[in-house]
Amino acid sequence: MPYPLSSGGNIAQFEMNNVLRKHVNLKMLFPVYAGQEKDFEELKKLWQDVEFIPIYNSFRSKLDNMVSNLIFRKPIEYYCKFLKKFFFAKYKFNHTEKFLIKNSKIFVSGAFDVEAKYIRAINELVDIKSLDIVQVEFHTLLPIVSYLPKHVKNVYVNHEIRYIREERELSLIKKNIPFFNFLLTKNKGFECSFMNAYDKVVTVSDDDCLELQKVLPPTKVYASPLTIKYKGSGVLEQEYDNMNTLIFLGGEEHFPNKDGIDWFLEHCWINLQSKYPNLKLKIIGKWTDETHKEIKERYSNVYCSGFVPDLSKELKDAVFIVPIRIGSGMRMKIIDAVQNKLPFVSTTIGVEGLNFRKEEDFLVGDSPDEFCTAVERLLSSGELSRKLARNANDYLNSEYSYEKLINRRVNFYKDVMTHK
Repeated sequence: MPYPLSSGGNIAQFEMNNVLRKHVNLKMLFPVYAGQEKDFEELKKLWQDVEFIPIYNSFRSKLDNMVSNLIFRKPIEYYCKFLKKFFFAKYKFNHTEKFLIKNSKIFVSGAFDVEAKYIRAINELVDIKSLDIVQVEFHTLLPIVSYLPKHVKNVYVNHEIRYIREERELSLIKKNIPFFNFLLTKNKGFECSFMNAYDKVVTVSDDDCLELQKVLPPTKVYASPLTIKYKGSGVLEQEYDNMNTLIFLGGEEHFPNKDGIDWFLEHCWINLQSKYPNLKLKIIGKWTDETHKEIKERYSNVYCSGFVPDLSKELKDAVFIVPIRIGSGMRMKIIDAVQNKLPFVSTTIGVEGLNFRKEEDFLVGDSPDEFCTAVERLLSSGELSRKLARNANDYLNSEYSYEKLINRRVNFYKDVMTHK
């Protein structure tokens, strides 16, 4: 469910569908879990022209889950725990490598499982309703294509190429472990074979489109960046001189965020504090109490704000940092920063999917020294920060205009319908 707007994934889905509903007859099918009922009611009020098909946890669904847990999910879970313990005992990993292995999806990406309630719901919907296209989003539902009726066009929206994320995770593990390479090859094969079963695959960035065109028929893959709402006059004025705050935006549940902030704190933060003793770091997003406590005990002047309903009030008079080392797709956090006219420093991977120009729109840093130097340049020069923030904002509004991006997606749907 693309609501509330508490994560990049939800914001991305909400913004696109908020515009699409004005151009197409939109029906949305998704599960509503316990505790989400209030959010669902609010979404229905916002989108009164959308037909919702909520999937609730019925007795049959619960029974299906019990059986699936018994014969599939639990064995996979125990298998993954065994593998991790085995490799931790066999090899001597550093802290970062242990963290990556513990949180990586590489052990389960090839173990696809679609809950029966989705299969029943989608087939009942197609039987009853007159649909032109069924669109599936996110990696967890990728294999549902096997159960879609053949007489209806289908599209898969790829928000992140999983095998690229896993390749980047393995690149950070210095040891060459053949079994990890085997898992990566297997997972990539599964992911590509399922994507190839769809009529069309949409990526949210041009970079991801070029990557998938290497492994899928090029005509099958189409780039359609997410719509970006222009904020215009609602943006607060920024003070670029004498800034003493850094801001990171993103929740802990998205593993690349956790890896990125851990890397920044461990390799950059103390160095920056030694030169700027009054420097503060604000981490905005949902993080566990345990992580809050751990950060507070290990580092000074780091503040976790949690989820905030109005980002514009928080994204103020600061340097925005994007120390992302893994993942693919399009980082909505950068859009928020640029729209609020914050200068930003990013890794090359962090800014991937958005064609901002380094040194003209932002500064890049891929090593700790490079990242720290880039942050220092912005902290010490209000003129540079002002220039980069203005350039990035102008470029965003020119190249990613609302009308241009929605027309691109609507024309894509028309093309799908006219080609058999």
